[in-house]
Amino acid sequence: MTNRVRSLATRVTASLTTVQPLSSSAASTGNDEMMIEKPSLKRIESFTSHIHHFAITSPIAHHSSDENVSSPESPKLHDIVDAAQEENIAFKNEAATNQYFTYDVKHAQLRITVLGPGGVTIPEVDRLRHLIPDGTITVMCLTWNVASRSQNHLSNIGKLITNERPTDRADLICLCFQELPSINAYYHQETVKSLTEAVADTHLIFCWVRKWSQLVIVFIRESLVAYTSTPEWQFISCSPIVKPVRTKGAIAVFFRIFQTSVIFVACHMTHGPVLNRICDYSKICDSLRFSAQSGALPFSGVKEADCVFWFGDLNFRLRSRERVDALDSQSKKHENMTDSFFDQLLIDDELTLERCKGNVFKGFNEAYINFPPTHKFILGTNNYVSDRIPSYTDRILYYAKESSRIRPGKYDCLWEENASDHKPVYGFFTMRVLEQRY
Repeated sequence: MTNRVRSLATRVTASLTTVQPLSSSAASTGNDEMMIEKPSLKRIESFTSHIHHFAITSPIAHHSSDENVSSPESPKLHDIVDAAQEENIAFKNEAATNQYFTYDVKHAQLRITVLGPGGVTIPEVDRLRHLIPDGTITVMCLTWNVASRSQNHLSNIGKLITNERPTDRADLICLCFQELPSINAYYHQETVKSLTEAVADTHLIFCWVRKWSQLVIVFIRESLVAYTSTPEWQFISCSPIVKPVRTKGAIAVFFRIFQTSVIFVACHMTHGPVLNRICDYSKICDSLRFSAQSGALPFSGVKEADCVFWFGDLNFRLRSRERVDALDSQSKKHENMTDSFFDQLLIDDELTLERCKGNVFKGFNEAYINFPPTHKFILGTNNYVSDRIPSYTDRILYYAKESSRIRPGKYDCLWEENASDHKPVYGFFTMRVLEQRY
């Protein structure tokens, strides 16, 4: 028993290296989240001493005749503290990489005993029909390159995800941001707190990950969180050396919800020649390898998942200025821009051309684009920079093993947001998460 308690002390020592990522004011999630941070060695020493004292004074411990009881000065206590110091160093090194991962553990408390593939809870049929009568849920994806602007400019994003009617909010909301300001080490915490408050009455934080200048946040409707696996994540750098500013690469989050495996791939690809982005895409696809640590079914390859949403600042450009100039002229005359006009723009779109050649995103789809190019704007205005070709750099693509699993809805940009040189782009989808027999 003594050894078991000391083993517990060692495990709890490691657990003390986690602290709350949000302030206590975030009541909806603040008590249920974990993240990697710098631990307090004094707290660790105090707690290990307390556990050690319990091991030598507990009546249960004396019932075991084949275990040796150590005194408080036992060398094994020092071993525990030494291990804690090593753990402290390890977590400091991890924090130095500027990555943070948290997931809401509240769903673990909601677990029931019947589990399906990937360790996902199987609800009763009546409960299932109440939760998702038609076997589908709604998904929202949003991407925004914030161009190092502060989190004070997130009010429009908060309004967008809030929706006037809480019942109309998407069940899964995944937001990704690029070019976070490098001078603000707490941007992610303040952003998560701000956006959490916008949907706190219906949603929980499912997970969020910051890797250098990129951030991904996933919210989930509270009634569905019990029927998911614990999320896994992976970061893939698109360059040999990861830069803390304008980091190029992808953050991928994998999980299961009901009977469906889902991947969100949020990325910032390399600018310059189109070959750079083709190589980025290939590297990300080749490097994505999720394990079974989350309880989800292991697989290799992005297309092994049932549903994939790939979005971010993909950096694909328009090759010709001629049609864009016509757009500018038309907008100044306050003429209505028809869908056919945007079709004409996409003739020169690098992503459209490379997809047609089969070089990137083979098997992926994109909803119909009926909004203007989202880059590059003069900060604080809706005017394009004169010496750059406006382009559709910010995109959302999706893939489903069975084409009927995902149906695209609204696909648009947040035109009124002008804090950055990019416009936020968002899309809504309906995703089937149960077999049709239900």
